[in-house]
Amino acid sequence: MASVRRIAAGGVAAALLSGGLIVLAPGAYATGSDACTTFPSSPSTKHIDTNVNFRSGPKSSSTSKGILTKGTSVRSYCQAPTGGYTGIGVDWTYAKALSGAHKGETGWVYTKHVK
Repeated sequence: MASVRRIAAGGVAAALLSGGLIVLAPGAYATGSDACTTFPSSPSTKHIDTNVNFRSGPKSSSTSKGILTKGTSVRSYCQAPTGGYTGIGVDWTYAKALSGAHKGETGWVYTKHVK
């Protein structure tokens, strides 16, 4: 992974030095809270209203870490639009499971199931 970062950094530096333009997709690669665009004044405790996938990123194609079952308590930290792309609504909540099989883990939950 470190060698990939060095190669990418070298490519960015070369492009900038030669007057090139670099365009990056905003947050498309983010899997933690880096993808967040909406932050509450303080984290809040909520509950899951149905069995739902607990994902590694803010999109349905992100790897599932498992299932959060109905009634699982979560601490909601922030929200993000699908895949980190802005302008398409806030669909995902970054949260920490406070109960259940994934207690202590952080991940992404489809916002409509966080009540």
